[in-house]
Amino acid sequence: MNSQGERAGESRFWVTCYTDASFSPIVAGWGVWLRSTRGRIVRHGACPPYVSSANEAELAAIFAGVYLARKAWGEAVRGLVVYTDSQAAVRFLSDGALKPRIQRNAPAVARLRERIRTFSNEHGIEMDLRWVKGHQRTNTVRAYLNARCDQLARAARGVAQGSEKRTVAEKRRREAGSAISEKSNGTPNVGEPRVERSPLRSRKQKNRERRHRARERNRAKKVAGASSRAEPRAIELPVASGLDIGVEDRCARSRVRGKRDDDERAEQAVASDAPPHFAPLSRAVRR
Repeated sequence: MNSQGERAGESRFWVTCYTDASFSPIVAGWGVWLRSTRGRIVRHGACPPYVSSANEAELAAIFAGVYLARKAWGEAVRGLVVYTDSQAAVRFLSDGALKPRIQRNAPAVARLRERIRTFSNEHGIEMDLRWVKGHQRTNTVRAYLNARCDQLARAARGVAQGSEKRTVAEKRRREAGSAISEKSNGTPNVGEPRVERSPLRSRKQKNRERRHRARERNRAKKVAGASSRAEPRAIELPVASGLDIGVEDRCARSRVRGKRDDDERAEQAVASDAPPHFAPLSRAVRR
């Protein structure tokens, strides 16, 4: 090797790499922390769509760390010391060959393993895999950096999960709109107007509308109660008691009875030759 090659070999350095992943059935995310003599890199992102398990997400995070180190520092990267809290990922990359059961049940593991090995061999990057216990509440550097990568992976998964939910909701709305606008034979009906969906309302708007409807119902009840009190109501009495009369019949009988009493008192006064007595008018006359 010449002097230029020796100097190039001496200028190459090792990179410290911490990785972690966060998996959910919808989408997974990864987080990477890289440190070398030339600086530091902190990145996170979503795992590929074919990732369907936590072990596959951990391998995707390791591949992201190797790729970012090569992209940032180029040929100067001699190797990576990778710290991960996944014992399965360390075992998959360290063993010579995968078991047939893993290749059959987890094809993404074999795919990511092959990509990591091929990429590192093509660029002459050595791999030193080390396991670190995850989710430890200690003040050590390894525990802190592992927790930092875990936060990055969770944040990436949350962003990707929200985007995935919005994409699925938009796709369902488009499918519902197209289903409504199609005819029974399956051809699109261009002549019919498109059905417009009402915009989504927030919880605050729904509560405001609910209170408004309640106030309208109470106001209508008050108006109905006032109008019913203003109308004359007949007195309902049971027929078996012999008093099945209304208000009008009762007032008529009272007037007849009062007039009869006045007439009797007048006849008694004439028969006894008493002086005229100017008594107050009877109820029948007043009415």
